[in-house]
Amino acid sequence: AKPVVRSMGAMSIPMIRGSLTMPFQSAAATAAYVGELQNISQSQPSFGQLTLSAKKLVSLVPISNDLIKDSSSNVDQIVRNDLVATMALREDIAFIRGNGANNTPKGMRHWALPANVFAATGVTLNDITNDLFTAMTNLENLNVPLSNAGWIFPPRTKSGLMRIRDLNGNFVFRDEMLRGTLMGFRYQTTTQIPTNLGGGANEAEIYFADYSSLMIAESSGLEISIYEGGAFNDGANVVSGISTDQTIIRALSRHDFGARQRGQEISVITGVTYGV
Repeated sequence: AKPVVRSMGAMSIPMIRGSLTMPFQSAAATAAYVGELQNISQSQPSFGQLTLSAKKLVSLVPISNDLIKDSSSNVDQIVRNDLVATMALREDIAFIRGNGANNTPKGMRHWALPANVFAATGVTLNDITNDLFTAMTNLENLNVPLSNAGWIFPPRTKSGLMRIRDLNGNFVFRDEMLRGTLMGFRYQTTTQIPTNLGGGANEAEIYFADYSSLMIAESSGLEISIYEGGAFNDGANVVSGISTDQTIIRALSRHDFGARQRGQEISVITGVTYGV
């Protein structure tokens, strides 16, 4: 697994005092031709508010002090690096598929306009190309500029696309995908996107979005704290690190995720079985 939303270009912006409100334009002004001495009809653009609030992501690991003292390697550094990777992966799946419930961010899957979420039509070459074009056209029809657009899908989908051949036996997508693009737009893969969705437990999803208008609002960056002899809750009881001779390492960050164009900039293909 690897995090992909940040590396695809989602903007990171500071969130002061745990919340962020940003205006967005929901309707534009209008223009019309008029004849001589005719009145000009007034028009008024309308605006809404995008409000984001800090969601706290945490991870905690207790380590035996004997392990720290007796280890031939810096075990605390190993644990720290693992925590950093774990936090990055957890926030990434929230940014992709989070539903916004239980103090979590709402991700791309649930920001996308319902009209931009559609099921794959099949597994033939014609079906697949039509689906990919539909995902792109959804955004273009809504005047999304595609200035920093790209795809996210699991490795299985990548493998399935790269194996597709035309009637002459030529690979259709493989050569372009080896150069890092699909249909002219860059892509990244991650096992964070499930491949066991749907009634048959064998479906995946493909995401196409303009990442220049996706925002990661950050109230605080990743903080790593070390508490020698600290107390922690093991899920049932409070454990004393002094009594058990343990050191506690905690990772914490506060952030939220939003779409400036209210989901117009995101397409999702569901029910994808390429590569099964």
